[in-house]
Amino acid sequence: FTYKNHWSAFAIMMLSFTFFNLFKLKKEIKFDYLKSKKLFFYIFVLIIGSSTVLYSGSRSGTILLIIFILFNSILVLKENFNLNIKKFLFPAIFIPVIILIMYLFVQDKKWKEMISNTESQIKNLSSGKAPLRWFFWKDSVKIIQDKPVWGHGYLSFSSVYPKFQS
Repeated sequence: FTYKNHWSAFAIMMLSFTFFNLFKLKKEIKFDYLKSKKLFFYIFVLIIGSSTVLYSGSRSGTILLIIFILFNSILVLKENFNLNIKKFLFPAIFIPVIILIMYLFVQDKKWKEMISNTESQIKNLSSGKAPLRWFFWKDSVKIIQDKPVWGHGYLSFSSVYPKFQS
């Protein structure tokens, strides 16, 4: 993947499918976790996939990962509310490992870069400077409004954009 946001989107989609398969497997094995090789594979994929999102440096990916973990933790707790120890094996393994990875990630320079980028964007917004991305979006809307049905043609953005540039 060329861009960190693309990787994060793919990884979170992969994590969602893995979590779905984990829930499906849970119904099949009826809490006999230690005999299932697939369970350990799914946990491994969840841990590695989650850590790659964190270390990609994508802020939106990190936020989506936190939402993903919270949402799925609520699902696990909702389904296992009677507090059977065997039923909490997965959260007992997955959540502490992710917390450890997140703790280690906060020490990493990617995290510091993400924080400094966010702070500079907030500072620029408060001083009245809009991000370049907003101008691209605004100009792209003008281009779409000019020819909303058929557009300007395949790969014509570089030649059409200067006419609509802010």
